[in-house]
Amino acid sequence: MLSVLLTLKEEALPRKGVSLLNSLSIGSSGGVLLVVALPACFLAAHRTAKTDPMEALRYE
Repeated sequence: MLSVLLTLKEEALPRKGVSLLNSLSIGSSGGVLLVVALPACFLAAHRTAKTDPMEALRYE
């Protein structure tokens, strides 16, 4: 995300060939990924933390 913000400088855009729309789409897709991935990770970790270790080993 930091690299996207750095490319938003007005002097960097014409030289690098990165338009503002491309930078915004890359940044927003990274934001969407964070919004989806973080709750998924936390929900899986919370569900696993509630499981009794001996019960999980007994079924293997």
